[in-house]
Amino acid sequence: MTKSVKDIVFDLEHPIFEARSLAHVLMMMSTSDELRGEPGQAVAVVASTLLGYLETIKGAREALLNATEQPSKPAVKKRLASA
Repeated sequence: MTKSVKDIVFDLEHPIFEARSLAHVLMMMSTSDELRGEPGQAVAVVASTLLGYLETIKGAREALLNATEQPSKPAVKKRLASA
């Protein structure tokens, strides 16, 4: 049995949220006393970039989910009335 698009979209939820949590941890680590200076800035750039990508993926996931919830319109051919 094949998985529906909705199931696939829901399967993305957990990894996205876990990756976002890890990126937030990186942001907190980058401001700690142990990572002052260039190493902290490097970690902050990586975390910020990761968060940007994850927000894009999250937006795409939500768009797909919304698309699967909207009923599709049936194809209807209009007939022209003969005069």
